[in-house]
Amino acid sequence: MTFEVSASRLLNPISPVARVPAVRTGRQLLLAIRPMMTGPTLGISIVDDDAAVRSTLKLMVERLSNCRVVSVHPTGDDAVSVIPSVQPDIVLLDIRMPGLSGIDCARQLHAVLPRLSIVMVTACLDDSLVAHAFQAGAIGYLVKPFNQSDIARAIENASQGSIHLEGPVSERFTAWLQGSSRATSSLLTEREVEVLGLIRDGLSDKEVGDQLGLTPATVKSHVRNILSKLNVRSRSGAVSSYFRQL
Repeated sequence: MTFEVSASRLLNPISPVARVPAVRTGRQLLLAIRPMMTGPTLGISIVDDDAAVRSTLKLMVERLSNCRVVSVHPTGDDAVSVIPSVQPDIVLLDIRMPGLSGIDCARQLHAVLPRLSIVMVTACLDDSLVAHAFQAGAIGYLVKPFNQSDIARAIENASQGSIHLEGPVSERFTAWLQGSSRATSSLLTEREVEVLGLIRDGLSDKEVGDQLGLTPATVKSHVRNILSKLNVRSRSGAVSSYFRQL
């Protein structure tokens, strides 16, 4: 079953103060808080075909103390052509857009920028789309409407290499995982499966990189994503968890 939320219900930008009165949006009462994030500055790219959503996301990101918007794109095709040269840390990416879909856009971006963190931002709550998003290389899935704190948490988790799922999407996705013994293994991208297979064979990061044409840092990034997706703490645990499900 699919649930759609119109873009008009997206929370309007809040004034730049630490705390503001609660704002009612539809049936939800959202308390808009300006999070104070610390750490190195993160470059954020935004991809959405709705101009109002792009504007709102840009304002929300710019209110985060350690984030800056480095590019904004109205289509997936534009994002694929520009983002590789911009090289942001995180991309906030809509799923359903004219032309290149968000899923295909994520897949193409992940292929050329494997260390890029991608958070899908969508009005669609669908059981299978989450799995497809992670298979394409996404690390987070945020459902509209959202507020300032939601964006802050999604960006913070993505910057740490942690999967971001909240609210209804988390509940539905957990149920989907529990309903399939091979569900978690299906979250890995083709490249991540290749990396894990070579790790199983006892290769070091450098040796894995040499075989796949990747730098050791990129291999480490893939391993980080694998551990997060499989919810394990070690490489041996990842190998055991993944290949046990096949």
